[in-house]
Amino acid sequence: MKSRMILAAGLILATASAQVVVQPMASAQTEEQKSKAREHFKNARRLYDLGKFKEAIEAYQQAYLNVEDPTFLFNIAQSYRLDNQPEEAIRFYKTYLRRSPEAANRADVEQKIAELQKEIDG
Repeated sequence: MKSRMILAAGLILATASAQVVVQPMASAQTEEQKSKAREHFKNARRLYDLGKFKEAIEAYQQAYLNVEDPTFLFNIAQSYRLDNQPEEAIRFYKTYLRRSPEAANRADVEQKIAELQKEIDG
């Protein structure tokens, strides 16, 4: 019996409150890939919590390479934003929206993109 795994993409920091994006992982992945993604996600979340955003980005990317869950793209974007890399943050936010067009947090993500673009433009 295959169980369906749901990952909570942690620590989506809005201005004053935190949000959590939850999406099911693709079911076409092997159990080994899901297990690896789960471990990378746990490690990434701990690194993110510690403010080690560069390392968190790498761990989220490894999770995404195992399971193509768009939530990981959002977490990568968040990490880039908090690591003061607005161009990369924008790129990953846009990729997240392209891969998850019905995202519940679409308006918030679009606002983040606009704010980051203003920051870049000066």
